[in-house]
Amino acid sequence: MGKHKQTHIKSPDWLDDLARELFKTLNKQTKDRETLSLLCDSYSSYVTASEMLTEHGSLLLDNKPHPALAIQAQAWARYMQAYKILGLGKTAESQSQSDDLDMKELEELGGKLDKEED
Repeated sequence: MGKHKQTHIKSPDWLDDLARELFKTLNKQTKDRETLSLLCDSYSSYVTASEMLTEHGSLLLDNKPHPALAIQAQAWARYMQAYKILGLGKTAESQSQSDDLDMKELEELGGKLDKEED
């Protein structure tokens, strides 16, 4: 019998570097390119908004909420929706364990990118 060749889907050109790295990490788990792209783009948007809030704070000079707060919340909601559509977490218990693993992977990925920027 022939060997089973595992095919990897190519990330869209419009994904930034962080999203593309996450895409490469997760593309073995799904063939749904569009939803995976949304998940990766949403994660990148979440990280970007979080970095902006870390640098500038959550309030503007006129004591209004920083617009990055809304971007961060929307990006996380899109991420979680795509995560569930892809079936990356099946039950509440496995979802919690899977979230812990995914966050570790994401933190490691963020650390790798930080080192590349230095």
